[in-house]
Amino acid sequence: MSKSMKWFEWSGFTGPGTYVIFNKESLTCLDLENGSSKPDTKVQGLLVNEDGKKASKLTCSSAHSPNNWAQVWLIRKQGAADLYSIECKESTTILTASGPDKPVVGRPKGERNPISGHNVPTEGLWAIDKSMYGLEPGKMVVFRNVKYPGYVLDLHHGEKQCGTPVNIIQERGLSDKREMQKWLLQIQP
Repeated sequence: MSKSMKWFEWSGFTGPGTYVIFNKESLTCLDLENGSSKPDTKVQGLLVNEDGKKASKLTCSSAHSPNNWAQVWLIRKQGAADLYSIECKESTTILTASGPDKPVVGRPKGERNPISGHNVPTEGLWAIDKSMYGLEPGKMVVFRNVKYPGYVLDLHHGEKQCGTPVNIIQERGLSDKREMQKWLLQIQP
């Protein structure tokens, strides 16, 4: 774990709830552009505010709106299986895979889904693997898309730039040490 992360304690995934989601490689957080509820809204990584001092909370912000609710996500259990939707608290837009090796986007909830029994499309359902990689069991997670087996949430090249696209790409596994496919979570009240 990098020095910049030592002063902050990650909650990990503790079950359905409200979280800020950070990329392990870059420490950028998951952001729905402008918190929009429009179909196919860009999902991106934004820089984390760090002042070098120990803080009780790590926050993200865009240049336009500090402490942006577009970076707070509701992880909701969908149906009986361990499947989840990831919904932006700002707009109730869900994190949705647009296809293999393509950007992840925000989309409004749709009609009732026969798999989940809820109004979340299959491409908006995620399995959350908190047992992988063995480095901090439960602290790091991998988000696996249900519609596209073998594909996971990935921050493009693990870049630290604001606006870096979030994609769904084929999982590379342990040997490739794909830190940009690992995510850290901070639970929110």
